[in-house]
Amino acid sequence: MRGYETVDDVIDVYLQISAPDALDKLQAKLRRMLGTAVGLDLSRNSSIRGAMADLAAAETPA
Repeated sequence: MRGYETVDDVIDVYLQISAPDALDKLQAKLRRMLGTAVGLDLSRNSSIRGAMADLAAAETPA
């Protein structure tokens, strides 16, 4: 991977040479991993929006 300096570059190359559904599979794996790490369900965009709203509400002074 000479000449590729960022994770984004490597992911772009991977997606160019992989199967058409590779992006969906990669996103699912990342969501599972991150969700497990933070203890939240991040499997759907609506779950991510809800978690972000909860965090923002928790940080807003009363």
